[in-house]
Amino acid sequence: MILLGRRIWTVRNLIVRKKGLRQMASVERTVFPRGFLVRIGALLCLYSLTRALFFYYNRKVLESFSSGEIFGAFALGFRFDAWVVSATMLPLFFLEVWNWKSRSLVSQRVTRGFSAFVFALHSVFIFLELADTQYFRFTGRRTTLAILGLSSDGIQQSLQLLKNFWIVPVATLLLMSMLAWVWSKSRKLGGSTTVPVRRAHVINVLLAGIVVGVLGLRGGFQTKPIAPAHAMLLGQS
Repeated sequence: MILLGRRIWTVRNLIVRKKGLRQMASVERTVFPRGFLVRIGALLCLYSLTRALFFYYNRKVLESFSSGEIFGAFALGFRFDAWVVSATMLPLFFLEVWNWKSRSLVSQRVTRGFSAFVFALHSVFIFLELADTQYFRFTGRRTTLAILGLSSDGIQQSLQLLKNFWIVPVATLLLMSMLAWVWSKSRKLGGSTTVPVRRAHVINVLLAGIVVGVLGLRGGFQTKPIAPAHAMLLGQS
């Protein structure tokens, strides 16, 4: 009886251990890149929202265009947004993988610092997108980074924008606050981050990230990649 009890206890321990290993492997798979994908998705949704607002507030200016042309412009604009997001998030992706694998204090600080820089950069882009919802009907041109310059014209234009269209900086602050909340919450997705990361898993994530990043930089599967010049020409139409 004692021997039978010991065998039963040994089998039970093996079953519990196998379940624990499966749970650990499952946690490892979900630690990354789920949170990073949430951040990219939230950023693309935010850009799509600003473009939708642009077409809504400037619908009278765009009355001469057909619905198909407007939809095509929105689709091309989304592709350019994907280009911008890929160009800024792909370096952050490599830093996130490095931090995910090493778990060192240096990698964590470098990743957090570059993440803050990327967030600030997109804050400027979102501000310019929202500025066009009010400014485009008067100028007929898309707002560029020149409005943030130190020239007298740039400063005067910026002051006029803040004075006459105060809703733009307020909306920018509101949307970026929501994005900051999503980004902070996304870092907690996937459970514990203390599980050892397998090399094969890191390689698979890197390859998938590179493929998606290259597609984003190209703007899709077309023969010729999209470029910022295409967006500027589109913005004038």
